[in-house]
Amino acid sequence: MLGNPDVPLPRLWQAWCLVPVLSMYGTLVVVLLAGVFMQLE
Repeated sequence: MLGNPDVPLPRLWQAWCLVPVLSMYGTLVVVLLAGVFMQLE
């Protein structure tokens, strides 16, 4: 193992773990809404 897994990480570094997940779900919502609006026209 490399490093010490028990070292506490700063909250800002932990928050960056949410960015890929939130961007993925945000993109999914935008694509689904675009599909709904395109069907309505």
